[in-house]
Amino acid sequence: MLNKINISLGSDNEAKEQLSISRQEWGWTLLFLLSMSMVGLSFPLGYVGLIIVLLNRFIKDRYDFVICFTILTGRYALVGDEDLPFKPMDLAFVISVIGFFVYKKSPIVKKIMVAMLLYALVLFMLAKTSDERMSVQFMRMRYYLMIFYVFVPLMAFSGRDFYIKIFFKKLFPYILILSAFYIIDGFILNGYVLIPNSYTWINEKSIFYSLLWNPLSTNFPRKYPQGLFILCMCLFPIMKYYKLSVKQWIVIGLALATTRTMTFIFGIIFAYVVFQGHLKAVMKYLVGALIAVVVLYYIDGAMGGFLRIQSTFDQFVALDVAQDEEDISEFGSGRIAQMIPKFEVLYDLDREWLGFGFLHPELTTNPKYMIYNEFYIDKTNSWEVVTGVEITQLQTVLDIGYIGFLCQLIFYLYLYYIIRHFRMAKYYLTVLVIISLWGLGGFAGLNTELGVLFLALSLAAIVLDERTCKDCNQVNNATNVMLT
Repeated sequence: MLNKINISLGSDNEAKEQLSISRQEWGWTLLFLLSMSMVGLSFPLGYVGLIIVLLNRFIKDRYDFVICFTILTGRYALVGDEDLPFKPMDLAFVISVIGFFVYKKSPIVKKIMVAMLLYALVLFMLAKTSDERMSVQFMRMRYYLMIFYVFVPLMAFSGRDFYIKIFFKKLFPYILILSAFYIIDGFILNGYVLIPNSYTWINEKSIFYSLLWNPLSTNFPRKYPQGLFILCMCLFPIMKYYKLSVKQWIVIGLALATTRTMTFIFGIIFAYVVFQGHLKAVMKYLVGALIAVVVLYYIDGAMGGFLRIQSTFDQFVALDVAQDEEDISEFGSGRIAQMIPKFEVLYDLDREWLGFGFLHPELTTNPKYMIYNEFYIDKTNSWEVVTGVEITQLQTVLDIGYIGFLCQLIFYLYLYYIIRHFRMAKYYLTVLVIISLWGLGGFAGLNTELGVLFLALSLAAIVLDERTCKDCNQVNNATNVMLT
């Protein structure tokens, strides 16, 4: 029994093992992800598949269940808003709130709970200073509050042991299969079939009887990376415990190439380099990354900018020689164009410290929050509400001002402070850094469910791991006393 416990928990200093995945581990993961794809294509069989997988995994394997339920909650480019009769995120939020009250709380969980209550209270107090209706504001405020999702995995493993190395290993079939989906969609089917909601700027929807695809062409559409966000959960295990084969790295690398999204890729590389933990390794990876970027810059130029690397760096050059606001607005693929007039209104109304509140791009109708954005190239979308900036840090300032932004930062850093002595604490910090960097491109961040769900899951995994460690230490200590 003791040997089993020690093997399951692992050691911080153990050598990395080669990642190997059994046929059975592939099976349920593939069935779940294919079911998600079918639901995203409005194919009825997908709904049946989801129910079967979730029920089976809840009964047979809680590790798989919490991963599947998290992906379903965030949808991650697999399922669209209109594909389900309700938002899975709302169901998860209700379960999270229930768990907040009924879960048996350890001293650590109580500290986390108090921090969450204070964070929620700050958000509500700032929202109350806005003249927008609270019913409208809550539509977007709930994205900020999805950190409460931590209670879903905590409840799933209530009364059960949780071995974090098992959890880590369970993550890899998901990222590898999703990467294969991206490769097939992006380079073979040339469309939106296996990752049906990874659109960039398309008004149509891919449906099973009317697929958006162009098989075996050289179109190679750019696909948004939300379906690969689970990679933020895998990076720490790769650095600490598992070695991927060359084939596995190639699969992940090609999937990243289909996204052609530098902010997304940079977030992964930055975290991988910084969290290595050894200065020599960090310097080695920095030099390697610099050489790779230079080489890829010229390769991208020769390919006509297909990889979007050259255009990304050229934006910084253009910013340096910008003459006026119009030139500056073109930086960040138009993201600054979204920001400039909205921040002008924020300062004109003296709301920079408190924010506008959680305005909704469709439900907010107050004329004082409407602007004409002259920096947009497409003038048909120039009339808009003073919200909706893709850079999530700037959007947070628009919502809750500099006071709210500072409180949000303190809250998430305080969560790390609570768990700082836990052996897996760096796992939370790694995920926090990655999703924050992704927020610069508007892809995740601390005000979207796409980022906060995985951050909550990482926090829950750390708390559960520490609880199991303590239980095992108590067993070991009791055994030693008996032997003495």
